Amino acid sequence: MPTILPESDDDDVPLGIHERPTWPEDMRPTIVDPSCVPPNGWRSRLRDLLDRLRARFRRTPAPPPLPPARERMSSSPTLVSSGVFAFEEILSELWRLSPEQLDAVVRLAEHVRVARNAGAEAAVDARILYVLARLMPTPGEIVSLALLRDKLLGLPRSSVDQGLLRLEASGRIVLLSTPVGADLAGTGGSSGAGIEHPTRGNLERCALVPERHQGRGIRRAA
Repeated sequence: MPTILPESDDDDVPLGIHERPTWPEDMRPTIVDPSCVPPNGWRSRLRDLLDRLRARFRRTPAPPPLPPARERMSSSPTLVSSGVFAFEEILSELWRLSPEQLDAVVRLAEHVRVARNAGAEAAVDARILYVLARLMPTPGEIVSLALLRDKLLGLPRSSVDQGLLRLEASGRIVLLSTPVGADLAGTGGSSGAGIEHPTRGNLERCALVPERHQGRGIRRAA
């Protein structure tokens, strides 16, 4: 755009017109914010070097030694498919557990190991107590043997019956017969799920024995 110079008081100075240079769009100078320019000092280069060294030597936890992966027996998303325990699914689900849940898994795994090392009978007894504790959070609650057997899949009935009798003899549980005329449907009972006792009749229910210091008795189902 042409620029006209202002008039001068000196009449002897001739007026002139000057053209201001213009820049094409792709050649206009760009003003860069100094804060956006990365520093080039020795401190910056040292910091970059240290960051690279830390990234190189940072230890990522490696997977622990595990049994080889087995092929899936079924496409079902359940943890049990065709009677085969889906071991890989359990391992995968561990990554989604909270720290508190992981601690519980570790404690239970150690409990199972100790129980198995104590012998076959001790392992059966420990599993029965575990299932009862999960079914009945409050000591003294009563559960039917039919429901208990449904949670003890994989154990022969004779092993479960012998384990129940051992646990009762040791004072850990109590076995109960169903009162005459009681409705078993409300407690998940079944006429064929009980233990036939020579003097006590058909024992079809059980309960954990409360600790002595708790001072609570067996809460019988109505």
